[in-house]
Amino acid sequence: MTTLDSRVRRDSAEFQDNERYHRGLLDTLQERVRCVHEGGGPEAVAKHRSRGKLLARERIDP
Repeated sequence: MTTLDSRVRRDSAEFQDNERYHRGLLDTLQERVRCVHEGGGPEAVAKHRSRGKLLARERIDP
């Protein structure tokens, strides 16, 4: 298999800035996904369960 040559300079300031920026975006995305998996937080889950309802993920994946 041949190797692809790259002109990306990982030690450049521009690369470092871009990496920091995109890691921040990734952290934000992961936090939002975590919140979605929680189902709206403990209060929303308790409210659903007190009404005898299943959460969306419980309805889809029993």
